[in-house]
Amino acid sequence: MIWLLIVAAGIGLLWLTVVFVHGLICYAHWRWQKRRRRLQNMPLPLRVIHRYDFNDQRFMVRLAALDNAALPKFNPGQFLTICIALENSSLISKRRYSISNWQRHPRFYELCIKRLADGKVSSRLFDALQTGTEVSILPPDGVAFPVLKNQSEVVLMAGGVGISPVRSIVHFLSQQSRNTKISLFYSAAKRHDLCYLQEFTELSRELENFFFYPTLTQRESDWPGLTGRLSVTSIMDSVSDTERATFILCGPDTMQQSLITALQKKGISPSQIHFERFGAGKTTNADQAFNIQLESGKQFQFDTQPTLLSAMEDNNINITSSCRTGECGDCRIQLLEGKVTQLNPAMVKLSDNEILPCCCVPASHLKIAL
Repeated sequence: MIWLLIVAAGIGLLWLTVVFVHGLICYAHWRWQKRRRRLQNMPLPLRVIHRYDFNDQRFMVRLAALDNAALPKFNPGQFLTICIALENSSLISKRRYSISNWQRHPRFYELCIKRLADGKVSSRLFDALQTGTEVSILPPDGVAFPVLKNQSEVVLMAGGVGISPVRSIVHFLSQQSRNTKISLFYSAAKRHDLCYLQEFTELSRELENFFFYPTLTQRESDWPGLTGRLSVTSIMDSVSDTERATFILCGPDTMQQSLITALQKKGISPSQIHFERFGAGKTTNADQAFNIQLESGKQFQFDTQPTLLSAMEDNNINITSSCRTGECGDCRIQLLEGKVTQLNPAMVKLSDNEILPCCCVPASHLKIAL
């Protein structure tokens, strides 16, 4: 009888130890998430150390810390938020731009920005971001592209300034995955609209695994390359292994939807296709805001944050999250009402009406089980 009591006491002590350790882990994770969110909302003062104008609408800026210190790390597909006051105004406007370079230990960020004809903020940035100018930005954020390491083949399709995150991917793969076959199809209206044309052309000569296909939608008599819209038939002709290749699209929504539909008709699985939902310069002021209601009664608005998870965090609604790319499933919640748009396919199995806030945005007003 005594030995039974000893065993029971031992089991009870072990159970208490497990509960205690689990509690410590959860607390540490909560503290880490809280600190991470605080740092993400803390502006960084940076300086423009280089500027290059591709034409009278598109330009590139290189931003570094004031003391040239190392900068927060990022993954291809993430963006920076620039905070700037309009001329003769104290109102701070924010714009998000995909980071166009990649470094393992970042010493600078590069952005490719397009000045819009009716864009007050983009015009202000075009005039203000000169070499030596100081600017306030929020640290890298947003949904990164899926894990790119150990891919046998990556096919990149870009249109216009959608080249920004694609260039980041090219930098990453050329440094981290020399065995990956990389094909880049880049479309623009005219030759001078092809940002980084010389860089990609030279890279295709230097690297045996990088193939570059620049395309113009408007004919030019002295243009030696492809013309017309991006053709999935031509793209598929360059693919070595259609079942294992990863396809990544960045550009105007109409271009993306057309190519995605055509790829799927060619038998490419949706799980092989990834695309950027929020392109360069997407405003943080919503064209259409959606109301998000919690089952507990609390409400908040989604207004073009990069993901539903980001909007929840902006409104102090904290849930467990880890990968922020749809791979771990830690942030899964139940959708009670409404519809969402998936940014990346979930890499975990979800039950009916379950969603991953880290990789979706509202497509309507929502009610969620929290």
